[in-house]
Amino acid sequence: MTRCKVRVLSVHPSRLSRILSILFGLGRTEQWLSLTRIISSFRLGYLFPEIARRVRQFSEEDPEAAKRLIRCGIGDVTEPLPRAAIEAMKAAAEELGQRETFRGYGPEQGYEFLRSKIAQFDYRDRGIEITDDEIFLSDGSKCDCGHILDILGGQNKIAITDPVYPVYVDTNVMAGHTGPARADGGYEGIVYLPCTIENSFVPEPPGEHADVIYLCFPNNPTGAVASRAQLTNWVEYAHDHDAILSSTRLTKPISMIVSPESSPQGRGRREAPGQGWW
Repeated sequence: MTRCKVRVLSVHPSRLSRILSILFGLGRTEQWLSLTRIISSFRLGYLFPEIARRVRQFSEEDPEAAKRLIRCGIGDVTEPLPRAAIEAMKAAAEELGQRETFRGYGPEQGYEFLRSKIAQFDYRDRGIEITDDEIFLSDGSKCDCGHILDILGGQNKIAITDPVYPVYVDTNVMAGHTGPARADGGYEGIVYLPCTIENSFVPEPPGEHADVIYLCFPNNPTGAVASRAQLTNWVEYAHDHDAILSSTRLTKPISMIVSPESSPQGRGRREAPGQGWW
């Protein structure tokens, strides 16, 4: 085995800017310093590994109580795949094994046949007018939560349910939309919307202005579900405050509700009854 020595260079903060300017130029230096400030504001550890660590510790210290433990961490699946899904994946694998039906990389917005099915069965069949090209398939909600912030910009005030899917918070921290971490585990600059027993884990709209509100229903990790009336209150808040309501957990029928002035295509858009702006 080859061994090598690693020398850690300690640099006084007042000289760091000068060194980076020489190495990368002024513009890149400002980017590096900004990124350094953002990284330094992160709390140590991602939520789910921290939950797992505490569960292991608790289980080792009290094995009997651990048998009654209700886990509110990662929402893992509990049921096997249905036969229809199994057969569909088998058929798809067979297609990839034949030269005549083989597919490589798909279109960047997803295959048209799949986008058409989603538009038809998830929306048009439910009375919501939408065209196939308004549907796109991404590589997952975590990436989307970060990408949408590049479009919205950093000047918006963010409101987030508490507790919530941690990526909602972390992507805003990485984008530089928050202040430093607080002693209670939250971040400065975020409007937290407490989900408590008193409000049945469904918070009311805040008394202050917010530009982007992350709704998490069914809530992760409480499982609480907002009623139609409660969602209507949020839509009215978005209209009044020219705000965007965003959620990756609202499975039917809302995925993103935008007040008309918040979107470049907002004016003249169709509004589904009681569901907000699409």
